[in-house]
Amino acid sequence: MVNDEAFNWSTLNNQAVISGESPILLFLNDDIEIKQASWLRDLRRYLYLDSVGAVGATLFYPNDDLQHNGIETNPQWIAGNIQEWGTKNALRATRNVSAVTGACLLTKRSVWQEVGGFDEKLAVSYNDVDFCLAIRRQGLRIVQATDVELIHDEHATYGTVDNPEKQALFRKEINLMREKWGDFLSERYTPRYDVQAQKTRILHLK
Repeated sequence: MVNDEAFNWSTLNNQAVISGESPILLFLNDDIEIKQASWLRDLRRYLYLDSVGAVGATLFYPNDDLQHNGIETNPQWIAGNIQEWGTKNALRATRNVSAVTGACLLTKRSVWQEVGGFDEKLAVSYNDVDFCLAIRRQGLRIVQATDVELIHDEHATYGTVDNPEKQALFRKEINLMREKWGDFLSERYTPRYDVQAQKTRILHLK
């Protein structure tokens, strides 16, 4: 599909869905490199678990650094990739997350229809997060599959936010997300650990 209009990730993907009939939808960036032959089968098995609305893969930079292990959300800074394995490797487990990246997102056509597709007012940023939040609002879960690994050369197509026009659009989309979701952006899944120092009393016996 060729589209010469201004870049709008949401519109492009909605058009692709409308033009097809498959009951399973895979949104996959054109800068993804496959590491495992069984990756799609492995990703798909999670989609059929109870109450799962979407599944995302674990992404690495070309230098093998971890890029995406799910997405955290926050009313102040909206959303950000989880780029760690967590304390004691707690985040190495396949688990529920607030959102996953649209660079590799598997869902059902019925779910896409239920939430109304991707919000085309979000042309570049947070459209995947918005989609996942809409899925969660329907009572469904978002799963981060840590056993499915891909390489992602991020920003290869759209580039970075490196000019005033892109920066203005980024700020606009931040405000839209904040107005639309409010406190629903509060992170609910990433584990947090409170470490408390304990005093040790030494008894001196005479």
